[in-house]
Amino acid sequence: LVREAWLFLIVGLWILGTVPTRRPFLMIMGRSIVIAKVGMEGLGKFEARWDAEAEFRRATRFLSAIWGLVFSLDALIQVAVAYTLPVDAVPGVSTAQWLVVLAGLITFHTVYTKRKDLRA
Repeated sequence: LVREAWLFLIVGLWILGTVPTRRPFLMIMGRSIVIAKVGMEGLGKFEARWDAEAEFRRATRFLSAIWGLVFSLDALIQVAVAYTLPVDAVPGVSTAQWLVVLAGLITFHTVYTKRKDLRA
């Protein structure tokens, strides 16, 4: 019942580990999205913002940290749920919890990227 939670914790910690690096999580994952939306030329512009704009770097790191924290905290809550609720209830509660967390995270991500002009 906690196997997936440990995977989410590892992913969350990896995301957090990328925050102070040259390419935090969202710069890594964003490449594919930017290419799909605006092509290679748009990717060049997107990556040039990283090199030229301190606010872009700060906001991208902050948002990457949020993703990492949410994944990590969600994993810890899933472990707590697995050890405190009846076994039959855990899969349903864990699934519902993840859907709520993911919806909240995507909503926050969407609002924040629009507000901070992080979109390609």
